[in-house]
Amino acid sequence: MALKINGTEYGASSVEVTIGTSTLPEELISGITYKSKQAKQNVYALGNQPVKRARGNKEYEGSLTVLQSFVDRIIASLPPSKALEDVQPFNITVAYNDGEGNYIVDKLEYCEFMETPKGGKTGDAYFEHELQLIIGNIRYDV
Repeated sequence: MALKINGTEYGASSVEVTIGTSTLPEELISGITYKSKQAKQNVYALGNQPVKRARGNKEYEGSLTVLQSFVDRIIASLPPSKALEDVQPFNITVAYNDGEGNYIVDKLEYCEFMETPKGGKTGDAYFEHELQLIIGNIRYDV
């Protein structure tokens, strides 16, 4: 793939986030982050230099930054006395548009919310919360 010079960089206005089959309204979400990592360790034999590398488990984590009204909408859709961490696992699709009709699409699979945040403080013009996610798998550029 050739490196494109003077193209359009991805920005907040070029991202679409879908949970399950519903695209999230832009006015309710202000950010998404996610990453994968894998445990790696050098393997040593006689001497003091590594001779191989061992790979361990992969881990995935992420978060959605949302307005309080997003949290309230989800809670209102649940049975009484339920919270975000009671929501069944769901998939998240993140699509980055380069402005020329090309998309990079990442899929976050088997996601669940870790907690239900609420609240704010004096001087806040709006209440924003970071919803931590536990993620089962991330498929990049699918």
